[in-house]
Amino acid sequence: MEEKNIPQQDSKTQEQKKSSNKGPIIFLAILAILLALLTGFSIKNLFETRSFAEVTLEEKNKALSIIDELKGQLNNLEADYDKLSEENEHLEGRIRTERAQIQRLRAELRSETVAPEDAGKFKEKIKELEDRLEEYRRLANVCESDKQSIIREKSEIETNLSKVKSNLSKVEEEKVKMGRRIDKGSHLSVCELNIECIREGLFGDREVDRARRTDRMEICFTINENHVAEPGERDIYIRIIDPRNRVLSRSGTNTIEVNGREVEYSTKRTVNFRNERIHLCEVWKQTDQFTGGAYNITIYAEGREIAHKMYTLE
Repeated sequence: MEEKNIPQQDSKTQEQKKSSNKGPIIFLAILAILLALLTGFSIKNLFETRSFAEVTLEEKNKALSIIDELKGQLNNLEADYDKLSEENEHLEGRIRTERAQIQRLRAELRSETVAPEDAGKFKEKIKELEDRLEEYRRLANVCESDKQSIIREKSEIETNLSKVKSNLSKVEEEKVKMGRRIDKGSHLSVCELNIECIREGLFGDREVDRARRTDRMEICFTINENHVAEPGERDIYIRIIDPRNRVLSRSGTNTIEVNGREVEYSTKRTVNFRNERIHLCEVWKQTDQFTGGAYNITIYAEGREIAHKMYTLE
């Protein structure tokens, strides 16, 4: 009986050994399965992270591209507004507001956080700025057209004014010339100036040409008829300069003003001029003997010289 029980115990021992050997294998199998699952999950997360990073980088590049495009449009707009302002100073006050808006939009774009869906808002504002720029350009063209029209009208007015001034100048010149002619015509003039040297004798006077035989000098002339001159009394002055260049005079030095300077004269005659011809003779006698040589005789009236003649005594 004891011998039969021994094999049964060995069989149970072997079964127990087999059963104890299966436990580690199962554990290892479960561990392998968990590791496999964990590895698969990690690989999936890795691919998902990489894909997300690629998508994020693409969106960022797209956003930067949009920002650069918007900045370029703002820069071009600002340059156009500056040029328009330089060419049309009268629009500077209006353009200043648009410049400020461009600066604000540029400051918002510097943050580089503009999403593609936000680009539309900026484009709308840029479009508004472009539309106002076109309005200002049309206004500037209208102003330029009006300016050119004003310039043409001004030029025509200046041309006409220049013509009027030229005509007035010609009229004034003619007036001055006429005034001079009238002034000249209103002055007395002399003709037939004649000088004779006379020797007085018991049997009558006779003309001589030698100084030592001359007793008196007769200066005769005619005042011309003049209906332009004012009638009335006129002083006629005669100056005689002898060969020694002395002004002959009976009573010291007598002077009159001729053309702004003082002139000595020898004798004076007052006549009542009635616009008709007057023939006059003035006699010059002196206590000293006449000197041989050339005598200068000049006649003055109304502050101007009206006749001159030289006479020579031997």
